[in-house]
Amino acid sequence: PCSSVVTMVVRAGNPRAVHDWPDLLQPGLEVVTPSPVNVGAGRWALLAAYAAASNGNQDPEAGKQFLRRLILEHVALGPTTVQQARDDFLDGRGDVLLLSEAATLQLIGGGADVEQVRPAQTLRMDFPLAVTTIGLQKPAARRVVELVLSPAGQRLWAEAGFRPTDPAPGIEQFPAPERLWTIADLGGWGVIGPRFFNRKSGFITGLFIDATQ
Repeated sequence: PCSSVVTMVVRAGNPRAVHDWPDLLQPGLEVVTPSPVNVGAGRWALLAAYAAASNGNQDPEAGKQFLRRLILEHVALGPTTVQQARDDFLDGRGDVLLLSEAATLQLIGGGADVEQVRPAQTLRMDFPLAVTTIGLQKPAARRVVELVLSPAGQRLWAEAGFRPTDPAPGIEQFPAPERLWTIADLGGWGVIGPRFFNRKSGFITGLFIDATQ
């Protein structure tokens, strides 16, 4: 029914002049993101960094090298949830917070003294919807699906900061990045999951485990 994109949150005035992924490797710069070992949002954030650095998986080694430097040298370890990462950042920890565009807009709308940086290349975060087997027997479940996919439902997603799948007339268009990568571009979850997030052999989870030991 909707999607979002991975963006960066910086302090008001953008004091570290962060505009794109390479800027995260500045000496002394600290990045806050939920742990990808436990949180889906943390996985999306780091996959966006990988997608940009690898040019959509065309140069996997370049993507891995970027992630290695980012995680081992710049990521602040500790936050295990999106809320904790947001709270840590708002309490003064770190220079950049990796967050979905929708969550960032909520922060700004709530009065947080932060700014959003949309990198030139980023990753689309998809939010699928499914009716369970039991739900198929309940008309109300079907009506929920019909609502969120309807023009009225799509307008509600947009008002909440999410990118509607089928924008209805009158919905303000979200800025389009220069290059928006998808999970399919990276090989699909069937490939990405084991390669990056397997708890014993995943590349990203392995880096986080190394960083905490």
